[in-house]
Amino acid sequence: MSRDDIIAMAQEAIVLHSNDNPFDFRLTTFEQLETFAAMVAGAERAKCIKIAEEWDAPIVAFEIRKRGVPS
Repeated sequence: MSRDDIIAMAQEAIVLHSNDNPFDFRLTTFEQLETFAAMVAGAERAKCIKIAEEWDAPIVAFEIRKRGVPS
């Protein structure tokens, strides 16, 4: 995951849970932080699943999927 990917996820979390201040770009609410953390974790799990499938490790991919991958 690149720096740009992380910044984009943070910006999306801020927009989803706006505090009505268009100039406030901080993750300041619990909802913003929780959404951002879920986005990062989901992206990492998705990449791990892809690698497991490329390495022909379906059991590993299955176990990762059991933890959930947000859509």
